[in-house]
Amino acid sequence: MRTEGTAQAEGRRTGIYSPAEMDLYNYTKRFFDEYVINRQPFEEEWEEDWYNFLGQYQKNANWFPVTEGSAGRSKIFIKLTALKTNTAHSKIQDSLFPAESANDVPFDLEYIGEDIVGIPADQMEKLRDALKKRLIQHFREIRLQEKFDSASLDLCILGTAVFKSPIIEIVKQVLPRRRMIQGMPARDVGGPPFTLETITKILANVEPLPLWSYYCDVNARPGESAFEFHYE
Repeated sequence: MRTEGTAQAEGRRTGIYSPAEMDLYNYTKRFFDEYVINRQPFEEEWEEDWYNFLGQYQKNANWFPVTEGSAGRSKIFIKLTALKTNTAHSKIQDSLFPAESANDVPFDLEYIGEDIVGIPADQMEKLRDALKKRLIQHFREIRLQEKFDSASLDLCILGTAVFKSPIIEIVKQVLPRRRMIQGMPARDVGGPPFTLETITKILANVEPLPLWSYYCDVNARPGESAFEFHYE
């Protein structure tokens, strides 16, 4: 029930915003509303795809055994949908992570010409190889294979997948270190040869973004036209 007291309280709350701020609020809300409307047909298709993958029809579809095989309501079709989705997912994973790559993303790096940077080719090759090893280790630390696996399944089910990067994180790691005395490895019997050391480092991460939390202008091309909703 709306009372005079609540109306006055609402008036005090809205009174803290200037006309310019209210204009910005209305402008932003209009864009959000447009995104919701433009996104609705895609959400309906995603929902249908998800139910089909689970071997079901969408919630608003009435199913009766007598209709099997008519009006596009074949139970066999639904089973084939899940089977083909899983098959496509496994083939994508095999392409991204072939057996010979030891679960690492296969990629290569090329260095630019010596005439551009002025560094001899043999040194450029060493720098390239060192950078590649560093990237491989970085991908392992952020568990890129697992995230590609999850995103590629969404891609096969819903027809699209979104990655968000870079996500800058500060992580702590506990690493074993050889105990040193005046720069020499400690060999005394009274103490352990190794100690545990906690290090802090900055890590650039990547995460698959759930489509249900991702709103964008379906006609937009640049990434600046997309944004993420956080529900509470």
